[in-house]
This record gives sequence, structure tokens and C-alpha cells, in this order.
Amino acid sequence: MAITLNELAKQLGLSNATVSMALRNSPRIAADTRERVRKLAGELNYVPNNFGRGLQSRRSWLLGYMLGTVTRSFLNELLETVGFASMYDGYGLLTGWVPDTPEAFRSQLHLMLEKNVDALIFTLTGELVYPHIPLLRAHRKPFIFCSCYCPPEYDSVVGDHYLGGRMALEHLAEAGHRAVLVSECRSLEERLRGYSDAAREREVTLHCYRSSREIPAMLDAMPEVTAIAAFSDAEALEIRHLLQDSGRSVPGDVSLIGYDGAWFTQEREFSLTTVAQPVQEIGRSTYRRLTEILAGDSDPRQILLAPSLRPGASVAPPKTGK
Repeated sequence: MAITLNELAKQLGLSNATVSMALRNSPRIAADTRERVRKLAGELNYVPNNFGRGLQSRRSWLLGYMLGTVTRSFLNELLETVGFASMYDGYGLLTGWVPDTPEAFRSQLHLMLEKNVDALIFTLTGELVYPHIPLLRAHRKPFIFCSCYCPPEYDSVVGDHYLGGRMALEHLAEAGHRAVLVSECRSLEERLRGYSDAAREREVTLHCYRSSREIPAMLDAMPEVTAIAAFSDAEALEIRHLLQDSGRSVPGDVSLIGYDGAWFTQEREFSLTTVAQPVQEIGRSTYRRLTEILAGDSDPRQILLAPSLRPGASVAPPKTGK
């Protein structure tokens, strides 16, 4: 028969509240008491009854995280960071995968509400989320955007993509590049603004590509282009392969800079110059801000975190004569 919290507390000679807080690793409980509680709970195979806990506190101790993909290593690390932060505070993390359609978002959101999550994190375009904000407010569900820009009336934590765009372009300009290809992805408005401002100041000409597969033909048509700023590190690797297939080398013929700071960029066989997002800080700050909202801090905040340039071997001065 499963042991209850009440029975565990009696064996320890402690109150139910003290045992409950100790099991959640609350710093309000002395470290030796927490250890004693966890030790006996482990020996007796005690499993907390979160249903009862939720009835008492009117909370589910679940957070919902809705995002579209984790194929980029940046998003994998972001999800992992939020997951660990919530786990250490006793929360479960319910993840909803959302293809880029309103119907899929609505379906996953309703599931989150059925599970009575305490709050929601969105790493999704605002166009999917905004129509459902009245529903979230009707259900009194706090939410925050993570690594997504949004209007100032909503909470968000995001990397400073304007600064990241400037960093990338300035690094290429300092290496001597005067014509650069950059991604025209619609989600990159702030980064494009950073590229454009730095390019104007450095007298660099910008050209935009929509798909990495069109880059070799664009380089054939525009021999003055000597560098590429990719959408992400993953795309930068794809671009490098396309360049190699077209007989070009990196950085001998074309310099290449990525974005995100993925783990593989530092591997010797890649050694990719990249603008590294502070992914763990973004994840921890998102969780920390969400707990502040749950505690009653309802004034929206937009937290902007600076990226950093991580030099590699994929950027070099352009060939003489280009």
C-alpha cells in the first residue's frame, strides 16, 4: 500500500507542511532536515500526490511550454534549460509541439488548459498566440514569450538580435568585406535592422537571399559578394556544403558567419565563426520571470539579453581583387 504524506510526516515527527516543503527542496527548511526527509521518502518509495497538493494550493505545479520545433540545437538547449529550472522548483513541464498553423496551436492550447497548467511559455510567432490572449486571460493563465519579440504589453525574454546583426556585419567589415549576403527570413526584422545600420556606417553593400539553395547562383551573378551571414549555425553548415559542391571553399573563396552559438561550431572540423546567443541565460531568465508573475508581479517586462561574437576559422579577408 502506498505511503501517504501524513504517514511520512508522523514517522519523521514533523508537520505535513514541513515535509512537503522539504520534498520540494525549499531553502526555508534546514538542509539536514531536507536530507532526512528525502532519505526516508526514498526508503519508503513515497510518491507525492500532486492531485491533493493541487486541490490545497489551487495549482497544478505544471508549466506549459509551446514551441514549433527543436531541430535547431539552440532550441534544444533552451527547452532543456527551462526544464531543469522548473524541475528544481518542483514543477513539471508539459511540452506542446505546434506546427505553424492556427488549428494546431488552438488544439494544443486547449489541451494545456484542460491540464490546468499554472502558466505558459511560448517560443512561437506572435501571430499564432495573439488571437488567443483573451482566452488565456479568461482562464487567468499567465504567459511569457521566450526568444520571441512581442509588443511591450506582454512579458518576454529575448536575445538582442539587433545587436547580434551589428556584431556579425561589423566583424565581416573589419575583415575587409564590402558586399555581404544576409538571410531575408521574415522573423529576422531586428537582426536585419542591425545588419543594415552597421552596413550603412561601414559602407558595406547588403544583398538578401531567401533560400540557402539559391546562394551558389547568386554568387555566380554577383562576384563582388565575398561573405555570407547565415540565419543560424545549422543553416551555415548547409551553406558550406552547397559552396563546396559549387567548387568554393570557406573561407578561401567566401567567408561565412553563423548565428546561435551551437555546440558544434567549436568542433575542429567546423570551427564556425558565430554570434552566440546566451541561451541558458534566456531559459533561466524566462523561468525566473514566470515565477515572479505567478507570485503577483503583473507589470509586463521585456528582458533583452546581449549575444557575443565567437570567432572561428570561417571568416578571413577577401581574396585580392574582389
